[in-house]
Amino acid sequence: MRIYIAAVLLFLLCGCGMPEKRLELSDAAIAELVRDAARVMHAVYPPAKTRLFLQSNRTDAFGNDLLESLRLHGYAVADFVKTGKRGKNESPPDSLPFSAELVLSKADGEARLVLTVGTKSLSRLYAVQETDDGIGLVPKSAWSRQQ
Repeated sequence: MRIYIAAVLLFLLCGCGMPEKRLELSDAAIAELVRDAARVMHAVYPPAKTRLFLQSNRTDAFGNDLLESLRLHGYAVADFVKTGKRGKNESPPDSLPFSAELVLSKADGEARLVLTVGTKSLSRLYAVQETDDGIGLVPKSAWSRQQ
């Protein structure tokens, strides 16, 4: 009995360690996500009155394009700067912490975009579609807003 339980546990642990293939978004999907995120930010947070500061350092294409789009739409966005021993980002006065997270799940065939501004978040679910250029996304739900 012990051998059976040990074999099952070993099997489960091996499955957890298997790396999942990284999904690459197509340039068109990234551009559509950026437009979609900028549109909802503009509808909920007025650009000239909203100051944002980044909670993390975004170096991927989606993060860079989103920040550039927000700045072009009139948002003041302070870059992520590591300060102190713990690497916390200190906020400029009168600005809200901002982060954008895109979670792709190949197993479910879905992706979720979550924009966090201060203590509130905006999120939307997308269907993942494989195209010749890479992964494409189609909106699957309306934007939801956490109060």
